[in-house]
Amino acid sequence: FVPTAKILAHDPFFADWPTIQFYGKTGRWEYQSHGHLAHDPIPINGAGKEGTFLFNKKWLPEKNRLETDEEYLSRLEKDYIESGSLLRKEGSNHKVIGYSFPFSEAGQGSLGNMPEATRLNEGLLARYYRFGFIQDQAGYTILKEGGPSPMMLRRYTVPSSWGGEHLIRHLARRHPQNVSRIQLGQSYFWNG
Repeated sequence: FVPTAKILAHDPFFADWPTIQFYGKTGRWEYQSHGHLAHDPIPINGAGKEGTFLFNKKWLPEKNRLETDEEYLSRLEKDYIESGSLLRKEGSNHKVIGYSFPFSEAGQGSLGNMPEATRLNEGLLARYYRFGFIQDQAGYTILKEGGPSPMMLRRYTVPSSWGGEHLIRHLARRHPQNVSRIQLGQSYFWNG
């Protein structure tokens, strides 16, 4: 997941475009959007308090006010578009279908100063991407054969110290059906 503004700024924490392009050409890796400026905090009041880009209106010091609803939506839409456009351009028309939400949400779990943030972010996601990704400790999305595929998917960051067997054990323990069985078994045990 590529935060495109960080790549343009040559942030040393992130891979550069030639590296990302090389990964894409291997056939083993693909890349998707992680926003353009959406990773950067924004001012959310006149005192200089900062908040997250996607679910806060930005403080406009030159106007001594917060963005209007229209300005907020325009800023977000521009960010969704810019990220996908840069990825397609730099990736030789790479197919961009996914958007991983910075800080793993679009306003569902945190309070910002924009009450409609979740609905608006999900609408923009649906307009410009096929899938949205949020971080999750298990990494499971429940899919039903023949059913509709969800738009929001969960992802899990595998610690670099893990090998394949450790990952398989983790996935087995965290599978929702296994978690339910373990909890049921614990309930039976503790209740005699």
